Amino acid sequence: MKRRNFFRSLALGGAGMVFSPIAKAVPVADNKPKTNLKEALAVPRTAHSIPGKYPGKVVKVHHTDCIADGRPSEKIAYEMLKTCMLDLTGTSDLKTAWSQFVGPKDVIGLKVNPIAGKLLSTSHALTKSIVRQLEEAGISRQQIIIWDRREVDLREAGFTAEQYPGIKIVGTECQDENGSYVDAEGKFYGEDRIDKSQFFFVDIE
Repeated sequence: MKRRNFFRSLALGGAGMVFSPIAKAVPVADNKPKTNLKEALAVPRTAHSIPGKYPGKVVKVHHTDCIADGRPSEKIAYEMLKTCMLDLTGTSDLKTAWSQFVGPKDVIGLKVNPIAGKLLSTSHALTKSIVRQLEEAGISRQQIIIWDRREVDLREAGFTAEQYPGIKIVGTECQDENGSYVDAEGKFYGEDRIDKSQFFFVDIE
């Protein structure tokens, strides 16, 4: 749009605002949706609660060889992640760095984003580097879960048992052999995978 036409449209719009009748105010509903936020806030905070041990601290790392043959290099990703962890925590070794966030009895959930397929989803080079460093920190593969919303998305992005042996790959939502997420009674198959004592809900109905 030309500058002159823009201001002409703006003027006409302003005139329309001046001469059009005033719309009646619509009262805003004061009904708030029911949530379990109050119960969630009642849970005692710990040193690991959000915003975490290093609020507002960001570590930026750069490596000229992080991409090889059009793909992220797992070797370089490991080194970049190592640099980040040591710089973030101010420690000199990875086991000490990771121990500030995880313990030997913890179950670690790695939340990935697989909805963009194999090319643009969460990097396998980075995910595998995290797994490797967790193992070096004393976490076994049986304590690690890779998860997201849907199992089908995880499979299509390459998050499979073959790629991550010994690690559980879980989607909150799963399908039956017909591709449906619900059974004959309309119940989500994934409902049994949700710990209802540890989730946030909003009743919008």
